[in-house]
Amino acid sequence: MTEDQIRELFREMRDEPVPPDSKARVRMAVAERTQSWPEKLRRRWKWLAALVAPACLLLVALTMLPKKVDMPPPPVAPAPPVAIAEAPAPIVAPLGPHIVRARRHIAKPPREIASAGANLIRIETPDPDVVILLIGG
Repeated sequence: MTEDQIRELFREMRDEPVPPDSKARVRMAVAERTQSWPEKLRRRWKWLAALVAPACLLLVALTMLPKKVDMPPPPVAPAPPVAIAEAPAPIVAPLGPHIVRARRHIAKPPREIASAGANLIRIETPDPDVVILLIGG
């Protein structure tokens, strides 16, 4: 087919009227494709709610059921007799160096001097164990 023949075919098709049912089918298909999903859901929400609500209620009821079933305790079998054996010799660990824990010395606050007219001068050094007290009277 040449270009001229295709153009002639389109002109003939343009002159023929389109059946109304074809127009209606095309328009309905286009309208369905252009609708957003909330619009599609809006039509069917009542049916969906009628199906989903009982399912949710059933699920809640099943989760609230007690799961523990009271069973009688199993019968207790008598214990088999135990043969008395000699106690094994205790395992002695090899002796290592004796470890002595260091004692912590906690600094005590200085005693207060109970003198009525005494002057006290306290000198602290960078070493926390050395404090110089000068007492004058």
